[in-house]
Amino acid sequence: MEFKGLLMVLLIISGLAALGSAQMGQEQRTETPEPLGEGLGWMTIPDVEHTSDYLSKTGGSGGDPQAYTSAKVAGNWSLELVDLRSRPVARIYMELFQVGTVVFGRGTAGNEMATANGAIIGNTALNMGVVTLPSANLFNVKLTLSGDSASGNFDGFTASGQYFQGTATATKDVPLALS
Repeated sequence: MEFKGLLMVLLIISGLAALGSAQMGQEQRTETPEPLGEGLGWMTIPDVEHTSDYLSKTGGSGGDPQAYTSAKVAGNWSLELVDLRSRPVARIYMELFQVGTVVFGRGTAGNEMATANGAIIGNTALNMGVVTLPSANLFNVKLTLSGDSASGNFDGFTASGQYFQGTATATKDVPLALS
């Protein structure tokens, strides 16, 4: 009788162990992770309206190649940057291209090359990042458009970690000075 009791206890324990192992196996995933860009439901934006508004005001919006805007910024521009102490920072000559509200371009800043990437916000603002090479300075420019001119401010960053601010003025249809 003792043997039957011991056998019964062992059967119950092994049954419970097998059941627990089966349940643990169900919880474990053996799938390979999905590639970036798929299945990112955990990264949803809770309030699309305010997020969109924030991005448009801060220049974080990348523009939309299919969106219509009455602002036409394609062409040759001269951009003058002056720091808050009224000292010249840079004069940048850019050839800008436009697809919808997406803006990008190339040009020169003194003896360096410059590239630009930005977006038209609404019909009256241009937010654009300009990078000079090889020094790798970044100027985040926020301009209010007014016909063939624009004005606003900028934040400047150097590769060595300096940060500065100032005002920006721009004029369209100037001869492009590519040196």
